[in-house]
Amino acid sequence: LATVYLHVFVSSTRKRQIDQAILKCTIEAGLPFCLFNHDALIELLDILEPGYKSPDRRTLSLRTQDQYFNHIVDLKSILPHIGPISFTSDLWKDVSGQHIISLSLHTFSIDFDFVSMPISFHRFTEQKLSINIKKFFEYERERFGLSTSILAGLTTDNGPDIKAASASGVLGPRYACLAHCLNLVVHHGTCVWEMPNAKRYPFDTMFEPVSSSLIDDEDDEMTNEIPSYTLFTSIDDIDGLSNNSIQPSNDYFAFDSIEDSSPNEKPISNEDIFNFLIRIHRLIQKVRTFVP
Repeated sequence: LATVYLHVFVSSTRKRQIDQAILKCTIEAGLPFCLFNHDALIELLDILEPGYKSPDRRTLSLRTQDQYFNHIVDLKSILPHIGPISFTSDLWKDVSGQHIISLSLHTFSIDFDFVSMPISFHRFTEQKLSINIKKFFEYERERFGLSTSILAGLTTDNGPDIKAASASGVLGPRYACLAHCLNLVVHHGTCVWEMPNAKRYPFDTMFEPVSSSLIDDEDDEMTNEIPSYTLFTSIDDIDGLSNNSIQPSNDYFAFDSIEDSSPNEKPISNEDIFNFLIRIHRLIQKVRTFVP
């Protein structure tokens, strides 16, 4: 008996439609180019669309490059004619130790809809990082024809290299990223995740072992030994007040009176701050033991 093989052909229109969907998945979902050439996905695509053959890695790479080129051409024709533009930029290291920088654009449409998009990535292999970052900003400004546009500003973290590069105002005035600032406040100001670094709070006895009562105390000892609002009123001031003049409900919000009495307050030492941060860190650790 002769075996009959049936070849199912996919129309060119249908093939282009599926190819475009695969390209969109690859770009927007960040999928690897070779994913749709896996045997399991080839079998799946053959079930969904018999006769369809997915593009290989090289084809997807070339199509991504073409789409990126067309996207940049469109941006070059649009950006010089829109209103005020602001930017955000971030710098990090990849696994090989090379620095990579991103630049994103933010603006409003004619209907005041917020528009945000990444416009450039670059890998630095040269030394003198801050100088090259500044050249990168200048190049992107010229590439998109923004020399005469209204540049509202550039938001970055407080890294020394990117901070120095953006200080000249190439893309407008520099603004510190509030999210990075708040993260530093929480990380260094409360020591929620790590023990405080003694080098940040130098004092004469910082190399002596910290009292065990500050580290191994129980929950009730920890709450009882925390100093009582020394930032607001000194002990001498409390002794000088009559019982009738004490109004706890109002004193917490009497900021004007606090500022007036501040010259008489005893400043808190680095040792007090360091020990207090240790107590916060230990307290957070104990609280976390109760969280499943």
